[in-house]
This record gives sequence, C-alpha cells and structure tokens, in this order.
Amino acid sequence: TKIFAGHFWIARLFQSSFLKFVDYKSVRQYFKEYKPTLLFSTDIFDDSDTAFLSSAKKEGVTILGMVRSWDNCYSKGLLRVIPDHIIVNNTTIKKELISEHFLDPNIIEEVGLPQFDHFINDTRLTRAEFCKEVGFDIAKKILVFAPAGNALSDIDWQICDILKDALDQGKFVKPLQILIRNHPNHPMTFENLENHGGFVVELPGKAVGSNQRNREFTLQECRHLADTMYHLDVLMYVATTLGLDATVYNKPQIIINFDGFKNKKYSESVVRYHDEDHMKKLINTGGVKVAKNTDELINYINAYLENPKLDNEGRARIVTEQLYKIDGKSAERLSAVLARYV
Repeated sequence: TKIFAGHFWIARLFQSSFLKFVDYKSVRQYFKEYKPTLLFSTDIFDDSDTAFLSSAKKEGVTILGMVRSWDNCYSKGLLRVIPDHIIVNNTTIKKELISEHFLDPNIIEEVGLPQFDHFINDTRLTRAEFCKEVGFDIAKKILVFAPAGNALSDIDWQICDILKDALDQGKFVKPLQILIRNHPNHPMTFENLENHGGFVVELPGKAVGSNQRNREFTLQECRHLADTMYHLDVLMYVATTLGLDATVYNKPQIIINFDGFKNKKYSESVVRYHDEDHMKKLINTGGVKVAKNTDELINYINAYLENPKLDNEGRARIVTEQLYKIDGKSAERLSAVLARYV
C-alpha cells in the first residue's frame, strides 16, 4: 500500500482482500453473542477499532465511524474498512478522505471538535485564580512552551536554555514568565531550570496505575488545559495539536523549527515534523510564526507580546480549515448524527 495506495483500484483491491483474508475470530464472537445493529467506532484507523470494523462488515452490521485526529488520513496508512457513514471534525479531513482514500463525499459529515465544547461553554478561571494555581505573577505575561518530548527530540532543554538566557539578559519587551507544558507520555527533565524563578514545569495528565507514562486526562485536567490556553499570551511548540487548542481563543503561536544549539541533518531534525502534510496545512494558513533560529524566536515572541492581534486573519483560516465551528455545539451535531441510527 505504501507504493500503490494512491490508485483507486489498488486501494479497493487491498480493502477487499483485507476483508476476505483477515478474520478477527475473537472479536466476531461478540457480534454473534450480542447481535448489535450498529457499531460506532471513534477511531476508524486504529488497529483495535479495525478488528471491530472488519467483524461488523462481515456480520452485516451498520457502521458509523469517526476520524480521531487531524493527521490520521496521512499518517495511519490506507483505511482498511470503509464505514457506512463517517463523522469528521472539519472539511479538510473530509477532503482528505475523498482524495487519499477515495471515499464517497455523501457518506461524510462534518460536526466540529466536541472536545472544544467545554472551552466555550465552561466558565474559565480568572487570571488571578489561574496565576495562583500555577504559581505565576499576575503582572507578567505568560509564555507556554510545549516541548516535543523525548520520543521525538533530544534538544528541548536547549530551547529552554535559549529562553532562560533571554530572560536573564532582558531580551523580552515585557516582563515574562514561562510555563513548560511537558508531553504527558514522553516528558523531558529540565534540571537546567531548577531554582529559576521564571519557569514552571508541568506534567499534564493523571497517572493510571503504577506506570507514570500511562496518563489520562480527567475532567479537571481538561479544564486546566482550557484555562492555560485562555490565559497564555504566546504559545510555542514542536509538532503538537496544542496549536488548535490555542486557536479556540485566538492566541498567537510559534513553531520551533530548529534544533537548539545543534545543526542536525534533516532526518534527525525537528524540521521534518513540520514538513508533514497536516503541519504544512497549518503553517500555510499564515496563522503561525515559524522560528528557524534563536533570533527569529526572540523577535517573534516580542512581536506577539507587543501586538497579540498580529496574524489574526491567518488564525481565522485555521478555525475555518481545522475547527469547522467553535460554537460549543459540536457534541450536539455529533449526537444528532448518532440519533439517526438509533
């Protein structure tokens, strides 16, 4: 499929062969026992969901599916089982299902991103309450940095060193404090920031069981994320979906597109992550700055601190292309689709 999946008939041959020759007998027993009339898959590219999708197709059960995230149509291979109806977050994903997986547009419906409903519908902490919760000075601006995490990069600490030096040397145009929001499952350690008053390091999520790397987001964790996005003044990151979270509140954002103090070859550089299709679409909106070196990073942070409305039009395009609608009613639209099948 890596070589030939871009051709309609090859894709269909692969999908029909998959259904014919791959049989999840351990899963099919559930269909025979419970005799469901509808399967709702929340992640149609996932291996586990695919076992149920395949079994449902063989048992003649109606399938309603969702695409979980903005990169799935490119990063998860060819869709192995085609549902009867598909729910997507936005028109961009719909177009990708049509162009990359050759699906009928009439079976695809956009609803938005339900996880952002509480961003709109909940009451946010005041800035004073948020700063007290995090340990920040209410009088200072807030920069949030989302590192790549140790699974993707080994230079996150260097980016933090750059920020620390800029703080110590007074390079920022306004008093600034920095929240490092670690990757929940691949956190970096930042010994270089210990005892530095300008930084707070967070490890999001709540550990499940004894494995600290198996972390889930409770409702309180989700609320804290929303509060963080609401009160930050600038977001900077490497290869994360937090840019979408921040766009809900029209927040300035910077992509780190260089390797700290190192000059890495492309195959090892963070640059390659931002050449992925979904990231290129985000960058092409003009709603984000892409920092290619230390000087650009400092300059972009200062530009946003002085003018938070900079790149407003680009961020509006991100909303249109990636969020569909941020009206707090995505779950209602999702429920309405589900209700038609119940």
